[in-house]
Amino acid sequence: MAPSTVARTYSVLRAVLNLAIDRELLLRSHARRTRLPCVAAPQRRLPNHADLVALADAHPDDEEPMVWLGAVLGLRWGEAAGLRGGRVDVLRRTLTVAESLSRGRTGRSTVTTPKSEAGRRTLTVPAELATMLGDHLAARGLTGPDADSNVFVAPQGGPLRHSNWLRLVAVPRRAG
Repeated sequence: MAPSTVARTYSVLRAVLNLAIDRELLLRSHARRTRLPCVAAPQRRLPNHADLVALADAHPDDEEPMVWLGAVLGLRWGEAAGLRGGRVDVLRRTLTVAESLSRGRTGRSTVTTPKSEAGRRTLTVPAELATMLGDHLAARGLTGPDADSNVFVAPQGGPLRHSNWLRLVAVPRRAG
């Protein structure tokens, strides 16, 4: 088996043996001190500026700033999708990550707070990205009183859904 398969199989076995110990069916785990083969980290090519421009250009204009938020500021999809207008200060060039959009138990989009205090953060936005965000907010008609409105919305309005966004925006199917 491949080293990654061995590691995955071992983790399941270890969990089963630990459960047996918790239920007092075993005194100790026979999976202790097992040496596993090294799993080589995959070689990944980092995108260059031209790659990022091509990626952003491949998205609809109203989704392009979302791509740049991930590429430049490192926002996760849920952090960008859950971004509210009041969290973007174009003049001061800051953006506050205070909530995230995720899928709830029912499958509906739900707003959550970051899992840790470190997840809640204020970031400095480069001038070009701040201008792009300002243009995006203006195009959506968002102003100060719309502080609780989502910066990015689904085509019919309302919050984005990750599965729909992936299907329609991020990885559109090719015609043919």
